[in-house]
Amino acid sequence: MARTGAYLYAAGASLALVCLALPHPVASQDAMLVATVIVTYIASGLMWTWGARLTHRQWELVVALGIVLISGAILFSGRSTTPFVLFYLWSNLYAWYFFPRARALIQLGLTGLAYAVVLLLRDPIGTEVVTGGGVSGAFGAGAARWLITVGTMLVAGVLVASLRERVERLIRGLTEERNFVVSVVDTAAALVMIFGTDGTLQGFNRACEHTTGYSADDIRGSHISEFMLLPDELARAHEEWDALMDTGGPREFEFSLMTRAGDQRLIAWSAVLGRDASGDADHVIATGVDITDRKRGERALRRQAARQEAVAELGRAGLEGLSLPELTEQSMRVVTDELGLDHCQVWELTPFAGDLLLTAAIGRFEPEVGKLTVSAEATSMPGYMTSADGPVMVEDFGRERRFSPLPQLAEAGVVSGLGVPIPGPRQAYGAITGHVVQPRKFSQDDALFLQSVAHVLGAAIERWRSEESTRHNALHDPLTGLPNRALFLDRLAHVLARRVAGGPGAAVMFLDIDNFKLINDSLGHDAGDRLLMAIGPRLAAALRASDTVARFGGDEFVILCEEAGDGRDALVVADRLQHALGEPFVVDGEEHFLTASIGVALASGRYEGPEELMRDADAAMYRAKDRGRAQCELFDDAMRNRAIGRLRMENALRGAIERDELRAYYQPIVSVADGSLTGLEALMRWHHDGLGPVSPIEFIPIAEDTGLIVSLGAWMLEEVCRQAVLWEQELGIAPPPISVNLSPRQVAHAELVPTVARVLERNGVPGSQLALEITESVLISEAESPWNTLLALKKLGVALMLDDFGTGYSSLSYLKRFPVDVLKIDRTFVDGLGSEAEDSAIVKAVVGMARALEMGVVAEGVETEQQVECLRELGCERAQGYFFGRPGEASQITPLLRSADGSPSAFGLRSPV
Repeated sequence: MARTGAYLYAAGASLALVCLALPHPVASQDAMLVATVIVTYIASGLMWTWGARLTHRQWELVVALGIVLISGAILFSGRSTTPFVLFYLWSNLYAWYFFPRARALIQLGLTGLAYAVVLLLRDPIGTEVVTGGGVSGAFGAGAARWLITVGTMLVAGVLVASLRERVERLIRGLTEERNFVVSVVDTAAALVMIFGTDGTLQGFNRACEHTTGYSADDIRGSHISEFMLLPDELARAHEEWDALMDTGGPREFEFSLMTRAGDQRLIAWSAVLGRDASGDADHVIATGVDITDRKRGERALRRQAARQEAVAELGRAGLEGLSLPELTEQSMRVVTDELGLDHCQVWELTPFAGDLLLTAAIGRFEPEVGKLTVSAEATSMPGYMTSADGPVMVEDFGRERRFSPLPQLAEAGVVSGLGVPIPGPRQAYGAITGHVVQPRKFSQDDALFLQSVAHVLGAAIERWRSEESTRHNALHDPLTGLPNRALFLDRLAHVLARRVAGGPGAAVMFLDIDNFKLINDSLGHDAGDRLLMAIGPRLAAALRASDTVARFGGDEFVILCEEAGDGRDALVVADRLQHALGEPFVVDGEEHFLTASIGVALASGRYEGPEELMRDADAAMYRAKDRGRAQCELFDDAMRNRAIGRLRMENALRGAIERDELRAYYQPIVSVADGSLTGLEALMRWHHDGLGPVSPIEFIPIAEDTGLIVSLGAWMLEEVCRQAVLWEQELGIAPPPISVNLSPRQVAHAELVPTVARVLERNGVPGSQLALEITESVLISEAESPWNTLLALKKLGVALMLDDFGTGYSSLSYLKRFPVDVLKIDRTFVDGLGSEAEDSAIVKAVVGMARALEMGVVAEGVETEQQVECLRELGCERAQGYFFGRPGEASQITPLLRSADGSPSAFGLRSPV
């Protein structure tokens, strides 16, 4: 407003000067006109300088002053039709444009009044000759000029006012739109920068200010490449700018900005070239999104995914059978690469020493892998990590007080470190430690990744130790830790395969502890196990490092001497073993002295495999046992022949029942008082087509050892009951009770009682017709099992006879405890009757004891009349032996049963207890 008014005043004054310079009426007052021009110029200058400080009311006075000056100029110009009248129009247009309509009308009224005064002064009414009619005729030419001038100003003013309103509305709309755009841009989360086409920054929004730390006023007009772009991105930035100028955009790209604080922020930009109304490029608008955190998150996710994949790959490698050292080495490389470590180590807790062994390393400790050990105490970093509950991070070892780095790492200049324990089921297996030489603050993600790797290693160590334990247990005895049969046979096979003609021979020794069963029965199995555990180291100490001692089970040990020389050298080694066992063993504070039966077999060239050599050593050991305690037997050809014969007999015995080669022989049991038949003892006989008649002394032990005695015994029971039924059918009376021998293995068999019951029921034989003979070894085999079995047999009505009484332990407590009906005195005591006072005393004592216990007595092996008389005098009731009759087949016994006088007497049975 001020400058427009100043322009108008100056323009009017300048036109007045032009009029003065041109021809003008003589009547004009030039001096006064010049004065008016000067005043106008002065007013123009004042408006230019002070106009901005004036109020609207003051401007209305200024416009009124202008009207006065215009009126003065018209008066001083010499005529009322001077061009100065146009200045009224300028003034009026100014008023209509800048003032409200009411104020503009007032200014219009003032102008009309002023012009009317001018006309009255310069052209009075009636002084002119008017030739026309109308207003001119009535009032004169001045009135017409006044109406035209004022009317023109009114119309022009209304038009200007209308135009002003439209312009104001347009401006207001544009202003509102601009304010809206500015508000949106200014409050937008995205960064907005506006550049000139020369690359200078013209402005940016608050988001830019917040992100960069610069204000728009600070950097407007500058190039951001000078201080905000990274040097290594400048060339690419220029390429993108040139491409934008060529294509007009939009262009999308990513650049980093350097903030005022020195941070780098990655921005994703989208730029477009802006144009003016004529279509010429005049600015560039670039909008950007700060993707620093997103990219950082994406990198973290990628890094986490890569780490998870690395851990999963380690787990798969472990499950697919990668060895523990290889898996540990691979884990080290993965950890070092992913965490950017300079040094990395894996420490594993040794099972017995309690130290930490370096099992893998990258960096300073690589040459010491497998050799360096450190204490597991918490004073060192590996020890502290092993005992920690979770990850331990050290930002600066110089300020660390919980532990100190190893001297080698301190010399390497490590500054920061990270470590985690390798978890185990009960305690940590060790630790993984990593170090860097530059200061670094490890993150929780780093610790979590290292923990994941540690869990993989922990699982691998657990699996490896379990497999090692399984392999060890598969090849070692669980009680003593000595090699077992499988490992021993493998080593023996290797020794036999390495044999060299003329070289030192090997020997196998089968060692069986004498009477070890007595130790178990008297001291208990726990004490027996502790004794076995002490025997192994004792035997190993008596051998060389190249020799092997193994336990095959029970009290059997086997020794492999790889350089035994000839048989004499082997016997020397065996003697050394005997001396080692002869030293006292202390169990539960008591000393125990042991001996062993040892069988030795030399690995000569005739042995093709370990089984044959083991077999012969075993045979030699049994031969040594037959000779008594603390004996050593060297396997020879005679023993081999015996072993071969035994094997042939065993094979033949397995089909004896199917080939119907077995027979039952019966020996009479008679009354000593009157010689009447009181019973029969059934004896098994075997006749093989190839071997001929085989003595029970030969095949019964084989049957007992192989377990065939169970099936042979069942056959014997079936045969005896069948024959008893046949005799009853043939003779019309039941035969006397028949006794059948039971071996310890039969008594221990779970099917004995059901088999006896089934045989009696199937043949319809009462239990009183059957007697079962057992030996004293059955009674002492176990505490409860014989008692339950014998009691069950008694409930079937079967009589129980204790065979060979006096040759075993002859324990009176056993006689009192077990339900025995008859004692059979062994023939060794009967042989001396009448000639050996001791034998007579023993028989007398046994008879007296049996009577006291209400048991019957049978003397075995009676062969002379003198023995019969002695038995009669000693009160023995019954006897059997060659004096009364040899064992014979059923057809040979039938005449004896037919000639028997009266009913055979029965056994005096005791009621079950």
